[in-house]
Amino acid sequence: DINWIIRHGKKKGLDTTDVLIKAGQQITDIYILVAGELSVRPGHAEEKEIAVRYPGEIIGELSFLDSRVPTESVFAANSVTLISIDRNTLADHLKTDIAFAARFYQALGVMLASRFRQAMGQLTLRQEVDELDATSADELDPDLLDHMALAGQRFELMRSHFLSQK
Repeated sequence: DINWIIRHGKKKGLDTTDVLIKAGQQITDIYILVAGELSVRPGHAEEKEIAVRYPGEIIGELSFLDSRVPTESVFAANSVTLISIDRNTLADHLKTDIAFAARFYQALGVMLASRFRQAMGQLTLRQEVDELDATSADELDPDLLDHMALAGQRFELMRSHFLSQK
């Protein structure tokens, strides 16, 4: 999987405040954030930040999944390095390599579930949060932890490949 991404991905750099994705405009690529941070905002750079994306996260995944235009804009919060993969190339590969597709969609599912839980946690009233058992709410399935450790090693391999490119 990593070798395929290395072969088909292109390194993309952004400077602070550069726009990666503009709300309402179709995107042609899906991105993997390699270094730096991205700021997600409802529209313009002046609007309130609603989320931050960190290295290892996939950007543009919702538009990839449902083919809709993005509803938020994504800006570079600082100097950013990304891997850019053409969405059509990725879609074709997902159709022909079922094992890759299963792993890709599982990774998206885990990432989106994590984002959803985080968003729900922010919306939950403070009183309800205090009633939750904080340790069990943050625990991950041990099998998932093994997969995450392996995924982390693979990401680091891919990250070092793209960061070493000029």
